[in-house]
Amino acid sequence: MFVAGGFTDYRSELRALTDVHADANSLLRWSEASAFGNFLEAFSPAEREQVRSAFARLVETKRTPEGLTLERYLRFAFAHKAPAGN
Repeated sequence: MFVAGGFTDYRSELRALTDVHADANSLLRWSEASAFGNFLEAFSPAEREQVRSAFARLVETKRTPEGLTLERYLRFAFAHKAPAGN
């Protein structure tokens, strides 16, 4: 697929990214920003508050002295586009 698209030197890397949040509210705000404003939008305001409260109760049990650690695994793909005419 990459070769057919004119790309060369393809490589793929799996990276682990770790963020530490002060509390459940900070983690939820991060999730909202990452969802482009669509996070929990299908819920009514009362339902959103119930989800937020339940989430806080669940994740607070995972708190360390540093805060709440979120570890994400992302795959990054890299390639070069061959110059036009080659």
